[in-house]
Amino acid sequence: MRVAIVGKGGVGKTTIAGTLARILARRGRKVLALDLDPNPGLGWSLGMAPTEVALPAGIAVHTEGLPRPLAWRLAEGTTAAAELERYAEPAPDGVTYLCPGKIWGASFLEEHSLFAVREIVRGTTEAGWDIVTDIDAATAVSCGRFLEFAEQLYVVTTPQRASAITARRLQDLLIAWPLTMLASMSQGEADHDGLTPSVRIPFDETVKDADRRGVP
Repeated sequence: MRVAIVGKGGVGKTTIAGTLARILARRGRKVLALDLDPNPGLGWSLGMAPTEVALPAGIAVHTEGLPRPLAWRLAEGTTAAAELERYAEPAPDGVTYLCPGKIWGASFLEEHSLFAVREIVRGTTEAGWDIVTDIDAATAVSCGRFLEFAEQLYVVTTPQRASAITARRLQDLLIAWPLTMLASMSQGEADHDGLTPSVRIPFDETVKDADRRGVP
């Protein structure tokens, strides 16, 4: 199972990703929770302190002259399994957590960190890994070079119209992946046209309270 959670900011992607990862792990699955949001919060949802340390340079190397998605590869002599062992962190319930780092101010996370994570995950071929990924709200990231590993995308909407606009844009752009619609914070509202969800996650005041207190 290799899934990515996508959608507009604020729809509950991080909470859903963290909860799904912990549920799978509690069922005895081998779970990698992957945070590809450059302002990471998945650590909170897993019950751990978020890291602000980016993966170091040198894991992935850049080849000039190639298109950006093809230009980054793991450095010679480096293996995905070894780097996963070195940089992934243990999280509650037996989840393994991997994050490229955090943005600082207006500057974006360095490319080498994001591509290092992509290459580590792409090279993680050991049988039995479930990968649950929290994706940046920007559609450019959702539709870009970091989703190659995903077998299924969960597109999250809320009752707000803005989330439906983003979901429809993702539908048009993510035509290469099977998409499953999730209705988050549902309180019995009518579904958005053309976005009938496979799952409705009810609004829960205790989830909002947990977010405020910074606990999973």
